[in-house]
Amino acid sequence: MNPVWLAITTGVGGTLLGSLASYFGPLQLQRRKERADQRQASDAFAAEAVSKLAEIRVTTAMWLETLRTTVQDLEVGQFIDLEKFTEKAAAHNLLTRTATSGITNQQVYLQSRQPSRGPYQEFMLEIRDLEASLRVEISGQRRQRTRPLDQQKISELKHQLEKADEFRVATIDAIMKLLEQRNDAVFDRL
Repeated sequence: MNPVWLAITTGVGGTLLGSLASYFGPLQLQRRKERADQRQASDAFAAEAVSKLAEIRVTTAMWLETLRTTVQDLEVGQFIDLEKFTEKAAAHNLLTRTATSGITNQQVYLQSRQPSRGPYQEFMLEIRDLEASLRVEISGQRRQRTRPLDQQKISELKHQLEKADEFRVATIDAIMKLLEQRNDAVFDRL
């Protein structure tokens, strides 16, 4: 082969190879950086969401425990101050709404078979109904001089507690499933 032709071909080939490397090298680095940033953002989202999920679990469990204790107190005829009960219920309501607003701000939507209501909405409705029933019974204590409730009423209140707890668990499971889908990962159940 002609040495001049070889020199020209080698020079053009080297220049072309250098040009491609200078173009695609930084482009490849940029793509890697973007993927790493996306992965880091996704991991940060998952960590925040799991933290909020734990907060929801704790606040809703505390709320139910307060209501469960109130039912037990009514069952044995212990006097319950309506104002203190209302304050406790309002505080738990606020804590739960604050925790769930954090998770919904993280773009986690709680889906349900009914488009208008998810498990969280069902939980909140059940809790509201239970609190209303308890307020009626606590108000009735004043008129009846603190005597134990009849077993039928206690059974109804306990059934409402069980339903609320089922919706609480369904809410936590729904959030966990959505987090798993969004992050393409499996989280340990809390």
